[in-house]
Amino acid sequence: MARLIVLDASGHSTLEYNRADPADVARADKVLADALAQGRLAYREDTQQVVRTIDPEAEEIVVLPRLVGG
Repeated sequence: MARLIVLDASGHSTLEYNRADPADVARADKVLADALAQGRLAYREDTQQVVRTIDPEAEEIVVLPRLVGG
């Protein structure tokens, strides 16, 4: 099982999905697309490479709010 971890103000949520199941991947991709539409960033945990869709090779993708300086 792969994981999509979404960090937010309340902590985080984890969506586990089966990379071999197209319906699971589509569900995870929808969650990722919604988060990206809100201005969040996503990256592969193992390579720290930015992703915009579910990467079938990634074990874990982390989504976090954009960091803003002030």
